[in-house]
Amino acid sequence: MKTLILLFAFVALATCNKCGPLQKLKVKQQWSVAFGTDHHRIDFGIAIWRGLFRQEPEARKMFKRVNGEDLYSGAFRAHSMRVLGGLNMVISAIDNDDIAKFVLSHLHEDHVDRHVPGNYYQVSPIRLRDQFKFGNEMLIP
Repeated sequence: MKTLILLFAFVALATCNKCGPLQKLKVKQQWSVAFGTDHHRIDFGIAIWRGLFRQEPEARKMFKRVNGEDLYSGAFRAHSMRVLGGLNMVISAIDNDDIAKFVLSHLHEDHVDRHVPGNYYQVSPIRLRDQFKFGNEMLIP
């Protein structure tokens, strides 16, 4: 359920592992813009999932319970909002190592029984980012 949370959380924390306070603040600010509000969050989530499923088509099978075949279904959009909410928790804690480690540990425990293949954690954030581009213009900030 929270595969994508772990992916982005680890990317955010790994890239900010040696970040200073200003870099961490920048990550939080950029996330705030991307995360947005209201329907923008739904569009953002759908774009992320579309990118993930393009890179790992077999991953859709793991989301049958939330109707992963239809990114626009109510069940899947609700799932997407839960995932983004978890990612928001991790990024919000990026400047507090103790809290960030606790949140990541909790998310890890949630995934142990799901048997998520390791390659799903290696989805390219760069390729996911490209889901938001049309030419040189970002579709979603």
